[in-house]
Amino acid sequence: MGASKGIRLETVKAALAAGHRVRAFARSAARMTLSGPGLGRFAGDAANPGAVASALASADVVSGRW
Repeated sequence: MGASKGIRLETVKAALAAGHRVRAFARSAARMTLSGPGLGRFAGDAANPGAVASALASADVVSGRW
């Protein structure tokens, strides 16, 4: 969550570089400059439970700030 900038963006980059599949959830996910076969972008507001539930469905690990 909050994957479009700052330390969370760097976390996404590191996970992708390590070969993980990553779901990046952010209000501005469409503007992220990252791309790649392991990256899924989810646009939404972390205050919206439905958007969060959709992004996290069947995820193994979650990293973010609440």
